[in-house]
Amino acid sequence: VGITALLVVFFALRLPMHKASKPFDFGGAVLLAVATAGIVLLTSWPSISPDAKYNWSSPWLIGLLIVAVVAFVTFIWVEVHASDPLVPLKMFRDPVFSVAVAIAFIIGVSMFAAVSFLPTFLQMARGTGPTESGLLMLPMSAGVMFTSIASGLLITKTGKYRIYPIAGMALTTLAIAWLTTITGNMSMLLFGGMTLALGLGMGLVIQTIVIAVQNTVDPSDIGTATSTNNFLREIGAAVGTSLFGTLFTSRLAENLQRLETRIPIDKMPAGMTHGDLTPDLVRSLPEPLHTEVVDAYVNAMAPAFWYLVPVAAIGFVASLFLRNKALSTKAGLVARGEAQAADADESSGRKDPE
Repeated sequence: VGITALLVVFFALRLPMHKASKPFDFGGAVLLAVATAGIVLLTSWPSISPDAKYNWSSPWLIGLLIVAVVAFVTFIWVEVHASDPLVPLKMFRDPVFSVAVAIAFIIGVSMFAAVSFLPTFLQMARGTGPTESGLLMLPMSAGVMFTSIASGLLITKTGKYRIYPIAGMALTTLAIAWLTTITGNMSMLLFGGMTLALGLGMGLVIQTIVIAVQNTVDPSDIGTATSTNNFLREIGAAVGTSLFGTLFTSRLAENLQRLETRIPIDKMPAGMTHGDLTPDLVRSLPEPLHTEVVDAYVNAMAPAFWYLVPVAAIGFVASLFLRNKALSTKAGLVARGEAQAADADESSGRKDPE
């Protein structure tokens, strides 16, 4: 599928091109990469190695924090003074854009963090294989597809989009709260209902936010605005997944340590640590050890979802501040082409003698 898409894009896609008149913002790109890497490393620090912990007396941790903060502050300064900034900060003066990208970041933190660990839960707690766990996540995909298409059609018909992120974030918050009730022996029909609810909420938000972002900026900034929205969503996903993973693995380690105090050491198989635990190992455990380990795993994951509930709730509150703007009646490329043509005419007019 990927190769087919690549061939179609290479041979069939024809887009208007124009030569850049200003230099690429290499400084901003490097600083943004450094700041982003620092943030992701900080949020996933305990997962870097078994002995890594949040010890703020560690020079490595303090140094990483300083580097990330300095890189971010310097990035802001560079973007203010760059002739063609990587991320034009003027876009953030628009309240619709600011609220929309904030929601995009929260989507990444809450939704994608939850989604990342659900297939692992199925394999560990239910003993499913990778293919079966993927199939059991199909209700979520179906929900995303249904509400994305339905909301898109309604937005095209009515020209209004504000209600969909509000409803989507409300539904997502409730779905994540519902996920805190997962158990090792739960019905897969019930699990499908949970993931369906999460998917329905995600579908109402993700593409609607892109529409709001693209509709509120100048045509010449549509590409930059869209990539900024997607970038913040992916950063949110990385940060959320790292934090969720840190919370989950720390609780799992505690649960397994308590389990070890109740089971003789000669009954504990090799690999019974949170870092070495695998679905194959869990499936091979005899009863009652198998049930004990599954309970330890589920009792570590289910409460971790509570940390995502307030994040999603903040996204719901933020969505209440999103305003409707009249949708553009021109396609993005057409509007951008007209804007560039107008700029070119204006420039040539200034050069022509009167």
